[in-house]
Amino acid sequence: MVDDQQQQKPGTENLDALDDSEAEVGPLLGFEEGQTLERYDRKHPGQGGDPRCPRCSATMVRSVELHPAPRSDNSPFRIRLVCSSDDCMVWTVYNW
Repeated sequence: MVDDQQQQKPGTENLDALDDSEAEVGPLLGFEEGQTLERYDRKHPGQGGDPRCPRCSATMVRSVELHPAPRSDNSPFRIRLVCSSDDCMVWTVYNW
């Protein structure tokens, strides 16, 4: 039997593994805040271009994930931005 992690493409996270973890999840950012972060992140996709959290100004951590469901565009990936502050932990996700 082949493990799901072995079938996963390099550099992506297994979303099912996140469900089993004990990591706390912060609140989802509002639509406008998420849109603003997405616009900034698309202009600064490289290392060191991580946006600041709109609520606490901490650095947002970027991760690339495989889409877990059918999508409306051609990209098999989505980007998740999560606030690095343990007190804030807000997040947003957008299609790459």
